[in-house]
Amino acid sequence: MTQRAAFWNALATLVTLGLIFFLIDPAGRAPDGARFLARQHPALVHLPIGFLLFAGLVALGRWWRKDDQPGGVEQTALLLGGWGGVAAAAAGSWLMQMGGYPTDVMFWHRAFG
Repeated sequence: MTQRAAFWNALATLVTLGLIFFLIDPAGRAPDGARFLARQHPALVHLPIGFLLFAGLVALGRWWRKDDQPGGVEQTALLLGGWGGVAAAAAGSWLMQMGGYPTDVMFWHRAFG
């Protein structure tokens, strides 16, 4: 990934995270669209894990071939894994907002997430 692409990706990630946390209502009322996405949290959590594991396997293959330059597939998998993690965090925040979960469990879940 070029420096320019990395810069724009980082900027887009920060803007997205800002918007996500802007949508969190302290009163605990998630927007309707957020409620739908919140229910997808379990699927969204596992998707980036798969992308990151795939990128790790590709990197292991690259190491085995003694290639120093990461390829496009590895970089794309890392990018999708990162953005998937952002989506999973957003969905989890909205799901927590909807209530019904013990506070101490949510603290540790968010800390390890």
